[in-house]
Amino acid sequence: MTFYKDRHDCIWSEGRAILFKLGNGTVKKERWYFRIKRDGGTYIQRSTKTEKFDVAEQRAKEVFWDLIEAERNNLTYGRVGFSHLFLQYIKYRGFKTSRRNRMLACHSKYLSVFFADTDIKKLNNALWLDYMKWRVSYYDSHTDREVSRYAGSRKPAIKTILSERRIVIQFLRWCQQQGYIRQYPLLEGRFDGIGEIHNKINYNRTRSKSIGDSHWNSISMRLYNWAFFNRIDLAKERDVKPWDIPHKDTAKWMLDNMDTLRARVENGDWRPFSTNKHKLFARLRLYYFFRISYGTLIRPNTSLTRLKWHHIAFKDSLKYEGQKSAIINVPLTKKGAGRTAIGSFKVTPHILRWLKISKDFGRGQPDDYVFPRWDNKTHMEAGEMGRTWSMLLRSWGLDKDIQGRSVTMYAACRHQRISNAIKKSGWDLITLSKAADTSIMSISTSYADDIMEANSDRYSNTFKGEPVSSQDELDEIRVLYDSVGRR
Repeated sequence: MTFYKDRHDCIWSEGRAILFKLGNGTVKKERWYFRIKRDGGTYIQRSTKTEKFDVAEQRAKEVFWDLIEAERNNLTYGRVGFSHLFLQYIKYRGFKTSRRNRMLACHSKYLSVFFADTDIKKLNNALWLDYMKWRVSYYDSHTDREVSRYAGSRKPAIKTILSERRIVIQFLRWCQQQGYIRQYPLLEGRFDGIGEIHNKINYNRTRSKSIGDSHWNSISMRLYNWAFFNRIDLAKERDVKPWDIPHKDTAKWMLDNMDTLRARVENGDWRPFSTNKHKLFARLRLYYFFRISYGTLIRPNTSLTRLKWHHIAFKDSLKYEGQKSAIINVPLTKKGAGRTAIGSFKVTPHILRWLKISKDFGRGQPDDYVFPRWDNKTHMEAGEMGRTWSMLLRSWGLDKDIQGRSVTMYAACRHQRISNAIKKSGWDLITLSKAADTSIMSISTSYADDIMEANSDRYSNTFKGEPVSSQDELDEIRVLYDSVGRR
């Protein structure tokens, strides 16, 4: 019994295509099939899903000429699903862990849900806009609790949207380089004229820059109290169970005994404050992560989490007797290459205290991570500590700045430190950019308001030769200032 029945050689294919029916008696309908030989020697074989020869031949021609077009342009022929190819892209490019995790999170939560196995060749601007309409409405079906936990707002920030667009464009460029598509499409990045998208995007900044000294001090104090103090001591004093003590009583007792408690901590007597070493270590770790990041201008991400104790050295000050600078060899930076960071004089005691505490917990060896997990085998991820940070600030009512923007750890540690350096240190922008491991342009753009404030004298006397206020005017200014209660 022959396999091919009614075989027909397609003259228009130069011997590469045939039409046939199956002749093994296994099918009821005698539909036409085609087989086309690829340039590499393999075959494409499919059913035309018709019993009419002319229709079958036309369908075979369409596939054949698509194949020829792909071969001429060195493209991969055939349907390639979005999600499958995206995961291949992630694996092939070998991104850094933090970036890879962000891209995988975006893929699993949004891209794979919408695009799924969509043929990569069909992804164009029209489909991208359909995705945008779906994306900006994603949280409409979620509860307020879910929105607060995962998104913070029902309206995604424009920065988030543009970040996702950048991820997709970079992926499509790779698809073009690998021969899956001829040309990557231009994807819309402005939605002014598309109301159903534009009206559901938050164009205001959603995350805080610098948060102000008062807000920072409140966070620092609450973190300190949360890390070191609980109800154990007060419970012992009252001879009751810790959970029987109201929170307000704990707070008052701590305030009344703050000097004594701080002195105990500074002397290394922190262990009596908790009976759960695992939880205590986690609390102390977050507090010192916050303080060390702020005091060293090291980004609170992998730059800090990958730090090991042998990366930190101390140098005696040549100018101030007894002071020590922390010299930190940061192994991983935003740009990938290492750098040297200098900790402020005020951060040195925090680093030394954390080292002592780490040794008390059986950690703190030269090859140990500065911020390890409890098992001391791997380092903590900044994202994990960031989630604890967000939870704590929400519970304390400190998660928003005065303008209603989210207070991230990055804002409190890095933005606030750079802002203070601009306004209080007297550093020039070159020095600051070196210390912060960023460009002068970035500082000039991102911290323009702080620069203006720090140089208010310069901008107040704008015009050359403009006379300063007379003594009478100065006296009037002083009286008016005092009368309105400004200090």
